Amino acid sequence: MLVVVGCGPGVKTVPVTGMVTFGGKPPPYGCIVNFLPMSGALAVDPVKDSGLGTAAGMGECDASGRFSVCCLRDRRGLIPGRYEVLVSCCEPVETPFATPVSVVPPDFKPPELVVPADARSVQYDIDVPGGAPK
Repeated sequence: MLVVVGCGPGVKTVPVTGMVTFGGKPPPYGCIVNFLPMSGALAVDPVKDSGLGTAAGMGECDASGRFSVCCLRDRRGLIPGRYEVLVSCCEPVETPFATPVSVVPPDFKPPELVVPADARSVQYDIDVPGGAPK
């Protein structure tokens, strides 16, 4: 899911990559990591300073758990600021209209991510506790 409020050619993004593991092991299924801007917490206020908006970002994990974040449709990285992080990893469903079952503990909350305005890149790794389900 991407949320975009304004965009333009002058948006500065910082490349963000990372890895999701479950107790140090690769995820058992495909995972998605969402980065949601925290209200009023941007290091640079793009709306005030440049007429641009803020954007959520998303990274899809490969089989090893590695991801690279995209925002603003096809831009790599995130706009500098603070982000709430959500990890989604569900067992595949076998029947139509079945509800996917998350393998991420319901009380697990990764630490927020801060993307400094002067960063060249950011590495953000997440280890979901409890190990991967069988």
